[in-house]
Amino acid sequence: MPRQGSTFVQLSEDNRKQISRWKREKKSNAEIARLLGVHRSTVGREIKSNMEWSYSAKPKLKYSWELAQANHVANKKKCGAKCKVGRNLELVKYIEEQVIKKKWSPNVAIEHARINNLHEITFTSRTVYNWVKKKLVKITPFHLRYSLARKTYKQRQKENKKRIGGISIEQRPENINNRSEFGHWELDCILDSHHQAILVMQERTTKWFVMARLARHDSHSVFAQVGVWFGEYGVAINSITYDNGFENARLWELGIQCFYTRPYAPHEKGGVENLNGRIRWDIPKGGDFDKYSQSRLAEIATNINDTPRPILNFQTPSQQFRAILNQHICCN
Repeated sequence: MPRQGSTFVQLSEDNRKQISRWKREKKSNAEIARLLGVHRSTVGREIKSNMEWSYSAKPKLKYSWELAQANHVANKKKCGAKCKVGRNLELVKYIEEQVIKKKWSPNVAIEHARINNLHEITFTSRTVYNWVKKKLVKITPFHLRYSLARKTYKQRQKENKKRIGGISIEQRPENINNRSEFGHWELDCILDSHHQAILVMQERTTKWFVMARLARHDSHSVFAQVGVWFGEYGVAINSITYDNGFENARLWELGIQCFYTRPYAPHEKGGVENLNGRIRWDIPKGGDFDKYSQSRLAEIATNINDTPRPILNFQTPSQQFRAILNQHICCN
């Protein structure tokens, strides 16, 4: 390696041809180095490392510029940082299993391994995404929720229509808006191609949720199912936020604080909207909900609730919800 402040220039293909010609002319290494403007040890190493036998008259070793250039090209290909896939096979295999089978993100898989001391972490999730792009791992873009291009839609503006039950989200208190208080939920329905519905309700602070098939996509079925959940988790349900749809018209009758969002503003209940996108991995759009029993829905919910979340410092929604719920039960 050259000293600090010195100028380091690698020999070029033309330089190697010149060395070969000058050696045939019986020039010394020192003289060749002076002509090239390099140190004589550079010329000595170049010649010594690239000798080959010549059989033109009698066998003898001589410098070959072709061999020297081929060695130079081969060595340049080996330069640069080595790919970490081959040096971290166990960790890469673990990440592939979590992303493909459990539908975790690479970041969640890496942080879960770090927090639980499962593997020594030597790369970041950004590296995993680069490997996916270069097809170095089993993970494909279809295993990554946000890696595929998505269409954008222009938001429509429309005046809010009047509701008899519930309060506009514009009047929702700040302690609910900032998620600083436990017990406030968001609710939504996901539909199949036959307009059958699955009702989803998520707690805003812990991200824990429940979901169930509805007998019909109407206000009576939604009212009945939320009533069942209220009977199970009543101490943990202080308010519900939902969209301004006909199926939610009776929820205020449960005696719970109810807030409805403005039309064409799904971001106002962004937690459950994001959750719906995750559920769609297991229940694709256009499918038939008759294929999914309540036990299968419970299995899907358990898997998602047991997935570590970055927003929860890589704890799971189940851990957070049960811990806070037990505190509320003890206090009451």
